[in-house]
Amino acid sequence: MLKHLYKTAFIALLGVLSFQESFAQCSTKTDLAVTTISPICIGSITEVTIVGSELNKTYEVFNGTTSVSSAIAGTGANLTIPLNALPAGFYSLTIKVSSKGCSLVELTQKAILVINSGPNPTLQVTSNSPVCLGNASIVTIYNSQVGAAYQAFIDGLPVSATTLGTGADLSISIITLSPGNHIITIRASVAGCGIVQLIENVTILVYPVSSYSFKVYGDTICSASAIAKLTITGSSSTIQYQMFRGSTPFLDPFFGDAGTNTTVKNIPTSLLTIGENTITVKATVSTTCQAVVLSANATILVNPPPVYPTPIVIGDTVTFPASIARIRIKNPIQGQTYQAFEGGVQVASPVVGFGEEIELLIPVGGTNGLTVGTHTINIRYSVGGCSSLPLSLQTTILVKPKVTTSIEDELITSNFAVYPNPFSSGFVISSKWNGNLKMIDALGNVVLQQTFTTNEEIKIDPDLKKGLYFLQLESNGKREVTKLVKE
Repeated sequence: MLKHLYKTAFIALLGVLSFQESFAQCSTKTDLAVTTISPICIGSITEVTIVGSELNKTYEVFNGTTSVSSAIAGTGANLTIPLNALPAGFYSLTIKVSSKGCSLVELTQKAILVINSGPNPTLQVTSNSPVCLGNASIVTIYNSQVGAAYQAFIDGLPVSATTLGTGADLSISIITLSPGNHIITIRASVAGCGIVQLIENVTILVYPVSSYSFKVYGDTICSASAIAKLTITGSSSTIQYQMFRGSTPFLDPFFGDAGTNTTVKNIPTSLLTIGENTITVKATVSTTCQAVVLSANATILVNPPPVYPTPIVIGDTVTFPASIARIRIKNPIQGQTYQAFEGGVQVASPVVGFGEEIELLIPVGGTNGLTVGTHTINIRYSVGGCSSLPLSLQTTILVKPKVTTSIEDELITSNFAVYPNPFSSGFVISSKWNGNLKMIDALGNVVLQQTFTTNEEIKIDPDLKKGLYFLQLESNGKREVTKLVKE
């Protein structure tokens, strides 16, 4: 009986010990920390880490009621549990713990995991090219990917902000482009998946603000001139120009000359005034982006004809074969250039006015010299701002033959000069002698006779017919003769 009681008590003790051992074995820490790398890209290695796992415990990861990992035994340290391949999505994973003879226990902390799909590189891209400088260039990505971030680049440098995909068409604004063609690449990124460049690029053409310019140059003319020239450099045959004085347009609008970048316009002097005339040329330049009115100014200077005292021109009489004949110009305009012409041909080297008298020397004989006979000589001079103008004064040069049988045999002019010659009403004698004066016509008739007592200038106003006359001066037994023509 006593033996039976001991046996029963021993069995009961074993039961208690067994219950205590079983209770201790099923006890599980449910507040362990759980971590995972999130987000990740689909296809990447996925794992959950349990901090401070227990020995003799088995850990397994579940998505809802579905196991997504193998059961891994605890190590007493941090435990990494690889997960099975999962599709892209958002997961709130639970970790369940079990031990031999014990039911499953779920840890309090869940493992939050985001698996993203990588960016789609085949999306279609377009732009609003061309655009004007300063306006925004718009790049459109069709059917952008939700969760993807898009950014525009040129040569690896970003030119736009990052914009998140919406699942619909996505617009990216670029406002910093310079003039010219630009190749834009689009890069897309998804958290956990990195950056991918879209296969399709887009070209954006940015038009510049017009850089066209032109210049205008005026003329310097004499008021006696008929026209003044206005020169436009940088002109274009596709651009219309208009001239203005102040705000008032004058003459018709015109296009630049074709085939050249220089256009010359003639302006009648009658539209200008003496002095400086400011001319403004305006042009409307239309580009793809704008219409700009450009202008440039020039000054046309109109000089008045000079007002000077009339110089006195005295011709010469020489006997062939003398080498030169002289034209004396008394009271020349200082600094002006005098030239002698016969029939439009220059016959003497130019001489600049200086002092009280200058001489123009005209060759006689030879290939280009004056021949025997009477030569009508015109005198011209040039004045600053005006073209070469002929004076109203003329003179004659008489080249006599070496041997004559007429009164012309005595023609010399060493001691007196007559001007103007030819004359229309009266003439002046400049003499170094005192004596008697005769005027003889071509038939040898004396038509005028006079005595003078001065060696200065005397004025004679005879009533004579037009024609050729000879002036004869006698003094102290000497006689000199010169030819004179009345017009």
